[in-house]
Amino acid sequence: MKTLFTKQNTVVSINIIFCMIIMLLRVKYTQSITYMFLIWNLFLAGIPYAISQLLRINYWVKHKSILLLTSLSIWLLFLPNSPYIITDLIHLNHINSGIIWFDAFLIFLFAANGLLLAILSMVDVYIILKEKWNTTFASISIVIISFLSGFGIYLGRYLRWNSWELFTQPNHLLKDIIISLQNTKAIGVTICMASLLLLLFVSYLHLLHKKNSL
Repeated sequence: MKTLFTKQNTVVSINIIFCMIIMLLRVKYTQSITYMFLIWNLFLAGIPYAISQLLRINYWVKHKSILLLTSLSIWLLFLPNSPYIITDLIHLNHINSGIIWFDAFLIFLFAANGLLLAILSMVDVYIILKEKWNTTFASISIVIISFLSGFGIYLGRYLRWNSWELFTQPNHLLKDIIISLQNTKAIGVTICMASLLLLLFVSYLHLLHKKNSL
């Protein structure tokens, strides 16, 4: 298990470093910091992964239901930040660039790493829930988590809410959530993003199971 964590974290680290290198190349070539916000977004994307990794190795927390559920609530609050980066592709429509192909590659690279962090983190939580309760509970939870994340992505991209504003502006956020539940665009974005997360999650879990059975 320790070896698996080490290899996985090494891959994640290499991917993030590669993202930084590509970003620096763009900054040097264009003398512009236009896409530097992607670094912040990738940092936010890493928070749920860091939380789930800590939970995987912290046996004391895993055996305390209240502590575990509290930690998972915080994890869920930040989880939408990971797949959210894929929506940054929208910026390609608003920025006049002579290297649009490179910009598309740059954003896709960050988005891919955001999705990777999301799926790895979801697998961590799935295993935790499976060990704590059972496979059925874990599976149902992942489906619910995927749809909540999809809705969170809508709130972040279109209504510009941040995860921490649940604590700073809870009343306004709750009002927007209620209104959004009646919005077809919100429903569409939620279903699409949830479907993507579930597809990637199931695919990765299948590959992981196949590898372990060899």
